Amino acid sequence: DIKIGNNVYIGSRCLFNPGVTVGSSINIGGNSVISKDLKQSGMYVNQTLRHIYTDIDKSRAKLKKIEKIGLIEEVYTKNVKL
Repeated sequence: DIKIGNNVYIGSRCLFNPGVTVGSSINIGGNSVISKDLKQSGMYVNQTLRHIYTDIDKSRAKLKKIEKIGLIEEVYTKNVKL
């Protein structure tokens, strides 16, 4: 079995080896081969698969939050003109 946690994005054409576990809050770049368990949240890309540490709070601090009625989730943008 392959186990995938919550809030996981899997890019196109990824290949999973049997028995791997993907934790929560993980992004996997396209064309990646997942041959080991991914436990630490963040982004994984390339061959050999490597982890890129990201701090969501630091990323959000650089962006502008969009305040519009009807949005279900928080939305941020680099563009300040909307």
